[in-house]
Amino acid sequence: MRRSLVIARTELSAFLRSKSFLIGLLLPPAMAIFATLASSATQPPRPPPEIYRMAVVDPSGVFGKAIEQAAAKRNTETRQRGERGWVLIPTLAEPGDRSLDSLRRDLANQVLAGEIGAFAEIPADLMQQADPVGRVRVHAETTIGHEFKTWFEQTLRDETRARELREAEIPEELRARLGREIRIEPIVLAPRESENPKASAAAKPKSLSDKLGSFRRLPAGGPLALIVFILISLSSGPLMQGVIEEKTNRVSEILLSSVSPFELMLGKLLGGLAASGCGATFYLGVLVAALLGFGIEIPPSLVIWFLLFLSLGALLWGSVFLAIGAACTDLKDTQNLVLVSLVVQMIPLFFLTSIVMSPASPTAVTLSLFPPAIPLVMLLRLSLEPAPPLWQPVLAALLLAACALAAVWIAGRIFRMGLLAHGRSATLREMWRWVRAD
Repeated sequence: MRRSLVIARTELSAFLRSKSFLIGLLLPPAMAIFATLASSATQPPRPPPEIYRMAVVDPSGVFGKAIEQAAAKRNTETRQRGERGWVLIPTLAEPGDRSLDSLRRDLANQVLAGEIGAFAEIPADLMQQADPVGRVRVHAETTIGHEFKTWFEQTLRDETRARELREAEIPEELRARLGREIRIEPIVLAPRESENPKASAAAKPKSLSDKLGSFRRLPAGGPLALIVFILISLSSGPLMQGVIEEKTNRVSEILLSSVSPFELMLGKLLGGLAASGCGATFYLGVLVAALLGFGIEIPPSLVIWFLLFLSLGALLWGSVFLAIGAACTDLKDTQNLVLVSLVVQMIPLFFLTSIVMSPASPTAVTLSLFPPAIPLVMLLRLSLEPAPPLWQPVLAALLLAACALAAVWIAGRIFRMGLLAHGRSATLREMWRWVRAD
């Protein structure tokens, strides 16, 4: 074991001195910062509200003033809320000495020339029509928007109702109650923190976690899951390359004169695991600092699961890549085996969206119990609601541990035979024979 620790220390030193490892470690946060800055810099300026001009033909003189007042009220509320909607500027079109048909032609020409957006023609007998549905024509070059149509209909409806109530000689107090506006004020109930009513009476300001609702743990769990994926990839590849270089330079033969193949492989695995721990410390520090700036805390239980799944995942994939390096003579021979391994590693990435939207679905549960995908998928599910029952992450950890131990054992059998094999790469049949050999 002492020899394995010496090898692990040497491997860790090689990892920390490797430019590719350091670049791979710094690249993800640098890319995240760059993407944030680029998104902010390239975001187009917020356009001002669109001004919509409309002429109103109201021969009865009943609705014109009401439309102007309703439009002014809506425009004021739109500006106060900072919305990007449209601003309506209605103008009353008086026929004067012209006929109604002549006025229509003039207004239609203005619409086609772009001077106004539309003109509305309100019938003079709209209040006296027996038809339960009043018809008001709005002439425009294109179809009017649904939001404007709804607002215009509601404005005419409210004014019609108010005038009907006044003409019916209903008392003003009753008219005010009948025309009263009703608004919905949504109130989100917070969980009760204390039986003491005085303690729960004071309302607390909502944090970002409260606003995220069922996704309140995702800003912590999502990055942790991706960190596991990144660190496993960063620590596994160099292990394979180091073994191939030692085989090519005959350094492995010298090493095997002092240590056993299993001690050598165990030392390399521990070195890769220590490198993953250094990367995890760096990423956790960056993530905690970033989340605290937004008032989000990382649950301690999530950090414990993160460290457990990272350790087991690094052992699993480190063993796989060590076995590939021991069975091959150069990097070209590793391409097919590495490609298959990368495809298996990337399987959970294709289901991230469905897992986030439905963390309790059969697909999410199955993937979270599939050993190669457990570190990423189970951490992601633990950061979502509904959270998986405790038996699922425990079972996932046991399955991953069993798979990692099996991978270490199989890799050890391949490693001891393949480390001294030269000339050509081993086939899968030969690798299986090495595993079965005494």
